[in-house]
Amino acid sequence: MSETTSSGYADPNITPPMGEAVPLGLQHVLAMFASNVTPSVIVAGAAGLAFGGAEQVYLIQMAMLFAGIATLFQTMGFGPVGARLPIMQGTSFAFVGVLAGIAATQGLGVALTSCVIAGIIHFALGSVISSIRSWFPPLVTGLVILAIGLYLIPVGIKYAAGGAADFQMNADSFGSMKHWAVALMECELAY
Repeated sequence: MSETTSSGYADPNITPPMGEAVPLGLQHVLAMFASNVTPSVIVAGAAGLAFGGAEQVYLIQMAMLFAGIATLFQTMGFGPVGARLPIMQGTSFAFVGVLAGIAATQGLGVALTSCVIAGIIHFALGSVISSIRSWFPPLVTGLVILAIGLYLIPVGIKYAAGGAADFQMNADSFGSMKHWAVALMECELAY
């Protein structure tokens, strides 16, 4: 007889009742949506694009389109690619620091070209990752994740205080309690 989990289910592969599955699925979609849009907004801001402008909207649309394509690959599988599990894919924060730096200094065209080149390299590494996995012990991968988080702290604080665009930072309401209350309420809703 197997032990039950904290949710009361004995088998982790069990399908929960529809009353539980729908809210959990919606939570998953909303969490993916916010974390998929945010890197596009950060990179667009670093490139100097207007907030809500056509280029920023285009970046967000492309992030959502390719997240959908990657989700289909992951869920349905295509040859050896994909886990064949209901996993939503999204944009990674791992490259936001590098892309923001490239977009700020070289422009958005160079940043997007570097994404294509990096994607090809990433795809090639995927075929040999099992043989080089020993090069990435938990200490190395943990430090990379820590560096990503440390880079994003100031970005998160600027956005929580009222926005990261220059015209918004000079506004009288930047850093007001109104903005901090909204940010704290969103943090509370996320957990």
